[in-house]
Amino acid sequence: MNWISRIFRRNTLGLESQGIGDIYVFKTDPYTEFSKPDTNRYGAFKVIGYMNDCISVVALNAVSIGRPPELKKILAAEIIIEKRFYFADRPELAVCNIHTKGDFQELNETTFIANAALTSAETKCLSLRNSYAGCFWINNAVEGEWRWQNDRDKVVAESALRDAKEKKLRKAEEIRMKTRLKELTWAQLLLENHFATWELPPKQFTSDCMQLFEETIRTFQLLPPQSKKKDVRKILFELVRTLNELDEKYGGVIETVEREDIMMLIEEMAFLAKHRSLISEVDDVREW
Repeated sequence: MNWISRIFRRNTLGLESQGIGDIYVFKTDPYTEFSKPDTNRYGAFKVIGYMNDCISVVALNAVSIGRPPELKKILAAEIIIEKRFYFADRPELAVCNIHTKGDFQELNETTFIANAALTSAETKCLSLRNSYAGCFWINNAVEGEWRWQNDRDKVVAESALRDAKEKKLRKAEEIRMKTRLKELTWAQLLLENHFATWELPPKQFTSDCMQLFEETIRTFQLLPPQSKKKDVRKILFELVRTLNELDEKYGGVIETVEREDIMMLIEEMAFLAKHRSLISEVDDVREW
């Protein structure tokens, strides 16, 4: 990237200093809500490129205790290999497309310290940028992986507490949904903003999804009250295939939050169309 395109990229993203090769240090936040409030650890990450108005970064294995890591240590550090997922040591390079409001200030004590050419390993990561997240991903990659390697038993215990809490919340949501479905109408679905909490996907992707679902709901409204299962299936499958195309177009932006919101809305549509059993068939069509 030459200096002209670099300045243009900064301006279009509304950022001040991010350029390819820029290195930042930050103080890590607790990995879970059940962790100690002050980690006293610092980590580092590096900008390797851009994708869909996001900044592509790699998290570096340069954790330091009590103070930010020195530049010499950072330059010698390798990309973090994430092994904590599924508790099965499944390796995965810590590379991600980050949505940030500017200068990564969503992280704790973020400081730009240097710019360095990309290593061969970092350059190879440019082809692996298929995930999108907020700045929390950087923190979780650094702090989470350090704790997985050095404090694993407590991480597993905290994860169990988190899972138990989420299970309780899901149960409460199931009860709420049963009440909601009793009074739900197509008109109500049209009025609701189903994706209001989305923060990570590009705004245009969210807008395209909203338009797609609005058109689909209006199509359902034209069907007779007792619609045939094959007709409902056709509409739902067309919706999901279009979502597959949108997800691919924007680089695979449908992650956990988006997937859950979309599937909940599809389930509500199938319920209103009186063919809720089609949800299992939808899973066979979706690619996200």
